[in-house]
Amino acid sequence: MKKFDQIIKGLNKTEGRDKVSKMLQYGSRIFVWYYQKCSQLDEATKFNNLFMAMREARKIFRLAKTLNEIQQIIELIKDNSENLNEIIRALNIFTRIWYALFWFFDNLSMLSQIQIIKQNPKVLHKIAMTFWTIGLITNLFVTLRELIGNLSSMKKIQKSADSKEMEKRINTNYLNLIKNLCDLIPAGTGSDFFYKIFSYKPNDALVGCGGLLAGAISTCQTF
Repeated sequence: MKKFDQIIKGLNKTEGRDKVSKMLQYGSRIFVWYYQKCSQLDEATKFNNLFMAMREARKIFRLAKTLNEIQQIIELIKDNSENLNEIIRALNIFTRIWYALFWFFDNLSMLSQIQIIKQNPKVLHKIAMTFWTIGLITNLFVTLRELIGNLSSMKKIQKSADSKEMEKRINTNYLNLIKNLCDLIPAGTGSDFFYKIFSYKPNDALVGCGGLLAGAISTCQTF
């Protein structure tokens, strides 16, 4: 019953609903690929409609998320903690800037999609995906640096209580690395990053798996 209460509490959060919706969005994309491969176009169309509906629904919940990022940027700039590594802080600030721009253009693409503004939604969506890709790559550097630092600190810790706390941080670092790498698949595909760098474009199954796994990790962390 306690676990059920935690699930309901998580779903009551906008972030919790968004991550569950993300799993449905990218899970449906896997089925689109599967039914297209099986030449069952009617079924593929149904799941493609579900994918597009969940994608647009998530964009509505993400309106004004740029303001959240601006707040985090201000807090990072104001943070004068002596133990704060300046390189980590700079990377964190840039990560939040890229995400702020991602949300901004993501919001614009949604507004253009419903014709509130007269701009090309595909162009705006691609710009948003580009900033998401840059943000993820920057965040990967931050997470990797934190992981290396935590692994180094773990070797020096002798108290069991401190050791358990550090283990939690390390596990979180590993989960964040996997999550960011998985998110990089749909982000890099939408921004044409993989095609421009490697002349390769992941198929719908790979994009769906990446988004689904990233969504599952985020959901577990949210709940």
